[in-house]
Formats: sequence, C-alpha cells, structure tokens
Amino acid sequence: EVSAKHAAWYERLEQLRNESTERLVTSIAQNVRGAVASITYSTDFLEVGGEEIPRKVFGEALNDIAEASRRLQQMVDGLLDYTSIGPNISVPVQLRDALNRAAGSLRSHYLQGAHKLTVDLAPRAEWVRGNPIVIEQIFVNLLLNSAEAAGAPRIVSVTAFPASALGVARHAPEDPKHVCVRVLD
Repeated sequence: EVSAKHAAWYERLEQLRNESTERLVTSIAQNVRGAVASITYSTDFLEVGGEEIPRKVFGEALNDIAEASRRLQQMVDGLLDYTSIGPNISVPVQLRDALNRAAGSLRSHYLQGAHKLTVDLAPRAEWVRGNPIVIEQIFVNLLLNSAEAAGAPRIVSVTAFPASALGVARHAPEDPKHVCVRVLD
C-alpha cells in the first residue's frame, strides 16, 4: 500500500511538473511572438515606406525595433539563466506584468474560472530585480497551488510592500532594496 501511494504521489508530481513546463513554454512563446511581430511590422513598415517616411516616424520605428530586440535578448538570457547554462541575470521586473502573465497562463482557473485574483502593490514595491522567467514561474506555481487546493471558489490576494533586509517592515526606508510579496488565499 505504501508503494502504491508513493507511485501515485510520484505520478502526480510528474504531471504537475509537465503542466508547469507547458505553461512556461507557452508564456515564453507568446512573449517571443509579440517581440518578433513588433520587429517584423516595423521593418515591413520601413521597407514599404522607403525614403518617403518622415525622419521622426523613421526614428520611432527604429526605436520599436530596438526595444523588441532588447526584449528578445532578455528572454534568451532569462532562459539560459533558468536552465543554468548562461550567466545569472537580474533585471528590473514589473510585478504587475509578471502576475498578469502568470494569471494568463492559468486562464482556466482565474480569468475564465471560479477564482479571483486581487493585486495590491504599495508605492516603491511595484518593481523587483531578478530573472523574469523565474519570477513568473514562482507566481504560476503559487497561484496554481491556491487554485488546486481550493474546494470552492476563492479570492487569492497578492500584496507587495517595501521591506528591510533584516525583516519585513511596513515602514520602509526611502529607497527600499527589498520587497516583500505575500500571496494569501
């Protein structure tokens, strides 16, 4: 009986790992598609417009291409860091965007499902530094755990506020170096 329970537990763990990987790949693919679409659109626009494009519009299109290229580079660096192949990256990550992407990958639970997600980000706690892929994956795992553990529809609340290095402090310094994120269901 113990080995049957262990086998069932191992099978469920493997299923969760596969689902998590699928969500991660889907999220990355959507982000890559958006960046590539932006580059493609802007380059097609410049190619079709030729020499008749006003200098300001030309500059804006080039800026769009450069920004989309930076996003692609960040995604590649994040993937390499995530797989421990490349160098560790630590870039600014907007918490609201990471949470929105996480909830989007769990659409059947939160956006179209019975559960509701609320987000409250205090001033000076909207951004964190880290690998965007890892941060998003942490939120996916936490939100999925909340949804799967629920016997009934529930509200999952995510709050973030400045914190001190020694512990959580709601009265944070003027320039916080740490952010505390709480996920409550």
